[in-house]
Amino acid sequence: MGAVFVFYRGEFYGTAVSVKETVDEAIELMEMMEAEDPDDDYDGAYLDDGTVLRRVVPEEPDVHLDLEPTEERDLVGLLEKINAYQHGRGRPADVTDPIAFANDEFRESWEEDRLRRPRWLSRWRHRAGPKQVQATSPTADPDSGP
Repeated sequence: MGAVFVFYRGEFYGTAVSVKETVDEAIELMEMMEAEDPDDDYDGAYLDDGTVLRRVVPEEPDVHLDLEPTEERDLVGLLEKINAYQHGRGRPADVTDPIAFANDEFRESWEEDRLRRPRWLSRWRHRAGPKQVQATSPTADPDSGP
């Protein structure tokens, strides 16, 4: 299972990102954002391999929006947006691995959420630990040979 990155222009950090495990979770997030702010600040979505996702906004009011993969791959653009987000948070802007970044985001979110809940609820809800993702597509190891 890979990661989906949804970027938007945030109030505090400039570029903001939400990391989700699936495209469906990313769509749910985008629908909530659009309901709260129809003039949303959506700024792109990517799969962890750099595949650009196209937002499809339906014209009919009862049809949900969608994210469709395109043929375009832009890993450099994905990393630039992640690093802009890191810079806006006062963190080192040196991310080179989207999966490692996603897992760090999941861990941080898990730790923050765990600390805010009563101990019994935290144990029940978070017994397995933070979410972890793996690359959606295999990448060749340059040291492995042909």
